[in-house]
Amino acid sequence: MSAIPSWTVLPVIALALAIVVGRWILVDDTAADRAINRALTWYVGALALYGAAAAIGWAEAAQRLYLGCSALACASLYGFTWLLNGGAAEAAPRRQRRYDSVAAVTALAVLVGPMELVTAVWVAWGLPVLVSGLLITRACVRELRTAGATTHEKVAYSALLIVALHWVLSAIIMTVRAICGTTPQNSGIPWIVLSTASFVLLAALIAVPLVIAIMVRTGWDRNGRACRRLQPLWKDLTAAVPEVVLRYERTDGRASASRLYRMTVEIGDALMHLRQFAPDDGSTRTDTIHAYAQRIAEAAELKRLGTPPSRTHHTRSTIRPPADDRSTELRNLLALSREWPRARAAAAMGKTV
Repeated sequence: MSAIPSWTVLPVIALALAIVVGRWILVDDTAADRAINRALTWYVGALALYGAAAAIGWAEAAQRLYLGCSALACASLYGFTWLLNGGAAEAAPRRQRRYDSVAAVTALAVLVGPMELVTAVWVAWGLPVLVSGLLITRACVRELRTAGATTHEKVAYSALLIVALHWVLSAIIMTVRAICGTTPQNSGIPWIVLSTASFVLLAALIAVPLVIAIMVRTGWDRNGRACRRLQPLWKDLTAAVPEVVLRYERTDGRASASRLYRMTVEIGDALMHLRQFAPDDGSTRTDTIHAYAQRIAEAAELKRLGTPPSRTHHTRSTIRPPADDRSTELRNLLALSREWPRARAAAAMGKTV
């Protein structure tokens, strides 16, 4: 194998190692996730073992270790390809065990067999790489032609399509070079650098779900930011009407989504409850978010002071802004949260904003 420059290998290993550790911790929910994680783990192992063996002068061992781990990575890649093209997730473990068994036998042959066998195995493993690339290419083209695909999805599938086409081209060129008498191990530095660039692009794609998972865990995703903006309004209203607080149950990994849903429901219930405490001053100040915030703050203050609820609250104008769907409701509540600090302070001093 041509000597791989350390300035190329080390950053790639560091990047891939960080991604694979993060994915095993945060992105391991589906069969496709696990197939990606296994493939990436074996490939990182291939690079690391190759670099370590080459560094101490074991050139032949470096090649064998790299090829053995790459065969196992290829098996996981083929499993992911099968899932991407409509394979049933329930059957994935059984099929993956078959792929892994073939890859393990191949890896063992690479480790202990003669170098001629190593070359033959390397060429032979170009076939599953070629098939995987073609199947992924077909899946990407299919998704790109879908009318409802978003811009982000189109960008992701376009990048994956580039990687898949590189795999197809690599397998073809490797086979042709072998037929012409050039061993696959001597692929040349330019092609190695190109392959590394392809892997970096693939690693970036694989890292996207990890970044999203980290943002969810840290509350910096869209739902998490909305929760923080609603926090002051939610805290004051649930303190005024504590009976609306729902029992908290830990659901799935999308904690911010479930928390946002719970907060909007609790705020909505509190607003409905506070209607009976709204001051009856004959005003119809309900045409703006500014007016809604004032009436909510006044009702919450009256309840805090022990004012009994009115018996005629059903005839009064609502203090909850109208909404036809949850998206509109969330926008209204976020607008209320912006007005809330001033309205609360004014109500506490007995003033009108």
